[in-house]
Amino acid sequence: MSSSKSPRPFLIGILFSSRQLQLIAEHHLSKDEIASVNGDHSLAMNRNFHKSCLSPNHHFCSQKGKKPRRKGFHFYAYSVIPGFSGLSPTPDPNKTHKFLTELLTELPLHEFSSLRTGAMPWPKHYSGMGT
Repeated sequence: MSSSKSPRPFLIGILFSSRQLQLIAEHHLSKDEIASVNGDHSLAMNRNFHKSCLSPNHHFCSQKGKKPRRKGFHFYAYSVIPGFSGLSPTPDPNKTHKFLTELLTELPLHEFSSLRTGAMPWPKHYSGMGT
């Protein structure tokens, strides 16, 4: 069964609390990199991702002009997949596990025991490809 509609891109990611984001940033970045953006861990991580050859397409997302659905949480996008039914697609658990293993190496895992994965529609303000 095929649909005449074009697939819709979805960002696949993980919700991190502000504390978890702080731990990740402080582990992967220098104090100067964090201080250069007035302690904004999300922005510091995004700057690092764009400089890095390892993960230039990873980033912490924000819905421009919108309040976060869960205050104090940050959506970290690490993949883009198409959705065909209009519903959010399900993230691949193997890719999620591989990604988390790399990101959280040497961090206190008990701080990350309640992570949630999810998907969000491609934000319109990301490019001219918005939906």
